[in-house]
This record gives sequence, C-alpha cells and structure tokens, in this order.
Amino acid sequence: MGRNLEEFIKKNFKKAIDNFEIQPFYQPVIRVLSRQLCSFEALARWIDPEIGIIYPDEFIPVLEKEQAIHLLDTAILRQVCIRLRSSITNGEIPIPVSVNLSRLDFTLCDIFAVADQIVSEYHMGKMLNLKLVAEGVETAEQVERLRGMGCDYIQGYYYSRPLPQADFEAYLAKE
Repeated sequence: MGRNLEEFIKKNFKKAIDNFEIQPFYQPVIRVLSRQLCSFEALARWIDPEIGIIYPDEFIPVLEKEQAIHLLDTAILRQVCIRLRSSITNGEIPIPVSVNLSRLDFTLCDIFAVADQIVSEYHMGKMLNLKLVAEGVETAEQVERLRGMGCDYIQGYYYSRPLPQADFEAYLAKE
C-alpha cells in the first residue's frame, strides 16, 4: 500500500463511514447438499466517489494500527441491523447475517455493550430467536458479560485452545 493511500484512509475514514461510503456487501453462505441459501456474511467495502474501491486489505490494517477499527465494525453492524429491521418491517423473513468483529474491538471499546445497544435499538436478537455466537473469548469477565447479554454460544481460549486430534479425542472422552 502506498503512503498516499494510507494517509487518505487515516484522513477520510470517519467521513466515509458517515457518508455510507463504507458499507456492508453481503456474501451468501450456501448449504452444500441442498444448495440452499442459509445465511450471509457482511463484508466491509469502501467505495470512494473520487478514487473508487478501497479494498479491506488496504483499509482494515490502517484502522487497526490507528486503533479505530471499532468505529468501522460498529458502523457495519448498525447498517446490517438497519437492513434486517427494514426487511422485518416489510413483512419479509430475514435471512441471518454474520458480522465480523476485530479482536481489537474488545480492548478499544466495550464491544459487548455497543453490540447489545445496536441490536436492541433495532430489538432483533431475541425477537428473531437469533443464536448469538461469540468467538475469541479469553477471560471470565468476557464470559460473564456475554452471559448477561444473552449470548447463546461461546468459543475461545477461555475454554480451550484449538486442539490437535489426540487432544480433541481426550476432550470428547471427558464430556
């Protein structure tokens, strides 16, 4: 990435978020056997009116380095919730959408409270009977906060690191 692009990103990302130049693009997730759509993943894309597409591998590292990635992630979550709320209001049955969060969101802001506030603002989580999955959970405090938010599933080093086959078999034997 050129220095000019990095400087452009630093200088313009807040405006781009406010102007919806950074927005979610939705990638379908398809069940292999049935070939049926089961969900979407929301992926951030920046389309600048002057320079065109700025790809995530160009702007995400800059936002992480600048400790501003949480602003992007919360903006994408909010836009996804707006879209889902609109589909519900229009009588459509919404299809699940997953939103990625940076590991830095957990230190740069209270991402649990922010996500809960956004989802509540648009009262979708429990209304749609969504299952909330938190990945990357590393502390007892995170577990308790997620439990308080009504998170359904937790994955992360708090419970276990990724296991090689032999350790996986031993883990299953204990359950």
